[in-house]
Amino acid sequence: MESVVLSESYGRYLQAARLAKGISLEQVAAQTRVGIRILEAIEHEDFRRLPPETFLKGFLRAFAQAVGADGGEAVRRYEAHCAIRRETESIAAEPQQLRTGAAGRFLVVVLLLALLIAGQLAAWQAMTRPPAEPPAAALFTASAPMEAAPVAGPPPGPLSVTPPADPAEASPALKLTVTALENTWLKVVTDQGTPGEHTLKPGQQLKLEARRHFNLLIGNAGAVKLTLNNQPVAVPGKKGEPINLNLP
Repeated sequence: MESVVLSESYGRYLQAARLAKGISLEQVAAQTRVGIRILEAIEHEDFRRLPPETFLKGFLRAFAQAVGADGGEAVRRYEAHCAIRRETESIAAEPQQLRTGAAGRFLVVVLLLALLIAGQLAAWQAMTRPPAEPPAAALFTASAPMEAAPVAGPPPGPLSVTPPADPAEASPALKLTVTALENTWLKVVTDQGTPGEHTLKPGQQLKLEARRHFNLLIGNAGAVKLTLNNQPVAVPGKKGEPINLNLP
C-alpha cells in the first residue's frame, strides 16, 4: 500500500505523467517557458530551488498541462505535501526546544554557583591579607626641580601605502535596469553568484551590475521593461507568462 507521503508527491506525479508521454524536460521548458532548473526542482521537490508559492502554483499548472496531467491535482498534492512537511518539522523541533530549555536552566545554576564561590573566596582573601605599610615620603629639593625625562618613541620608518585597485577590475562591465509596469516577482543570478529574489510594484526600478552575464526568472513577462547598458532589451513571452532569460 502506498504511504501518505508518496501519495501526496506532486513531483513524482508530474514526472510519471511526463515519462508516460515520452516528453523531455526540454520540451516542457519550451512549451511553458519555465527554466530547466525549476522543472528539475519541481520533480525532485527541492524546496531550496523553488520560487515563491504564488508563482510555483502557476508553474505546477503549466507543467501539468504540458504533460497531460491534472493541474488542480498537482496543486492539491503540493499543498498536502507542504502541510505534512510543516507537521514533521514541528514534531522534530519539540525535543530540541526541551533540550534547549533544560540546558539554559543548567547554565544559570552553574553561573550562580560560580558567583557564590568567587564572592566567598574574595571575602576570605580580604580577611587574611596583612595590613599594608605606609609608602615612604618622596624627597624633593627646592634648588633642583625635577625634570621629566623625554619619552623615547619608535624610530621613524617608511610609510606603507596600499596601491589603488585597478579600475578595470573593480568596475562592472554590465549594468541592467529593470522597470516594473505591473506587480511582479523576479529571481536574479549574476556571474554564477548567490540568487536574489525581488518583488516590484508598478513604477519601481531595480538596478543590477555584473561582470559577464545575468540569469533572470521573471514571473510575468509583460510586467517589466529591461535595459542593458542603456540599450533596450526585448522581453519574450506573453503577459502573465513566466520566463527564464539569459543576458547578454
